[in-house]
Amino acid sequence: MSDTKRPVIQDQRPELDAIATIQNGRDITRGYVDFLPILTSQDTILRAKGASNLAIYDEVLRDDMVQSAFAQRRLALTSTEWRVEPGGTAALDRKAADSLKEILLAIDLDGVTDKMLFGVFYGFAVGECIWEVADNQVILKAIKVRKQRRFGFAPDGSLRLLTSQNPTGEPVPERKFWHFRQGADNDDEPYGLGLAHWLYWPTWFKRNGVRAWMSFLDKFAQPTVIGEYSAAASDEDKRRLLQSISSLQSQSGIIIPQGMMVRLLEMEKSGGRGDYAGLTALMNNAIARIITTQTMTLEDGSSLSQAEVHERMLNRVVRSDGNMIASSFNQSVASWLTEWNYPGARPPRLVFMTDEHEDLNRRAEREKILTEITPYRPTRKHLEEVFGGDWEEKPTQKAESDTIPPSPASGHQFAELDHPAGQQAVDAFDFGTQLQDAAAALLKPLLERLQNGLTPEELMIQLGELYPEMDYRGLMALLDQVMTAGMAWGRSDVGAE
Repeated sequence: MSDTKRPVIQDQRPELDAIATIQNGRDITRGYVDFLPILTSQDTILRAKGASNLAIYDEVLRDDMVQSAFAQRRLALTSTEWRVEPGGTAALDRKAADSLKEILLAIDLDGVTDKMLFGVFYGFAVGECIWEVADNQVILKAIKVRKQRRFGFAPDGSLRLLTSQNPTGEPVPERKFWHFRQGADNDDEPYGLGLAHWLYWPTWFKRNGVRAWMSFLDKFAQPTVIGEYSAAASDEDKRRLLQSISSLQSQSGIIIPQGMMVRLLEMEKSGGRGDYAGLTALMNNAIARIITTQTMTLEDGSSLSQAEVHERMLNRVVRSDGNMIASSFNQSVASWLTEWNYPGARPPRLVFMTDEHEDLNRRAEREKILTEITPYRPTRKHLEEVFGGDWEEKPTQKAESDTIPPSPASGHQFAELDHPAGQQAVDAFDFGTQLQDAAAALLKPLLERLQNGLTPEELMIQLGELYPEMDYRGLMALLDQVMTAGMAWGRSDVGAE
């Protein structure tokens, strides 16, 4: 076959330039924006309620449930371990990775990550890189996370710094600011769309509901004294009645005509108070679902199995946050440092170790079974990677069964195996039927799921969860019998020789 490249036909050449840009009036959702120094956010709530000022979302962040749930989400990531992986296998790649790891250990990466995660709340985050030069290398001395409201984006998508001297924004130097956006459903929105957009109304309803609840309690939680006066009562009679009421209660009191009678007006024992509590609980539930996609890691009373399911959902959210932070960092800061200090090296990768922790006891039990029923066993490298620690081979001890069989003269050691009854027991061993029964017990949970409509692909995903239900004891007992029978057969043959 010829190695000559086929010529590219003119009509088949790919279009290299972007077509659906937001400039030159091509974005019908914005109109002509080229004359604007700064784009405005397309967040409808931010524009309608806050005049495109992110300050209105600061009030959302003050909500107690928002603070609790969002702190849980951030802490779940910052409490995980992280590592730096080389971008390739060359010595220069590993050297670049070691350098980046040393830098990150010196700048409090957890603190930086915690602040940058507020970009998930507001829609975007900006961190300023403080560089210094030492030993002929560029060193990252610190990353200062800045307030989102101090920045905007030009129509070409470039970052702009808003200052009192230049409120329309001034350009920032290249390779100076690490920033990312999150949550928007398209690439035309440089400001992203943060959790605050979805949290605005639940916190607003909750805040106003609590305000109404407090007003309700102020009016009806304590009884109000009522004094009744007759139509013939004089002004002096009314004054004395009001004084009598004031002496009974210092909070509030009213006087009414008819009989100058005093009694206590108390709140009816109804579900009115519960309506406000129910509204607050409903909004708290909505807030928890928006931030963590679940509720049971933030409330009491859930069952263990339900809580474990919800915790797995939170783990997936945290893994997504870690991937987003690491990806934006690797494409910016990590790449800049590598290009400056180690030209030609493949940029290293920051990785947050957010994978769900496996039950090592269950893993060890499963591998023990596989080792016993298959001709394979785990390697030392595998044991160290999965279970940790430093492994070495056990001292070899020669077992009695490994000794050289005795000569025919001493064949009496296996004489019991030559007994006709023993031979008959070996011959009568029904391996096929018992294997079928043991396999049926082992596969029963899987077959039941398939009969209930689970597809093979779904079954493979749930295989790890179904493993504890698989009854392997019968298969293990059968294999023990097979091994015993095999040893008996072999020894009887040795004895016969």
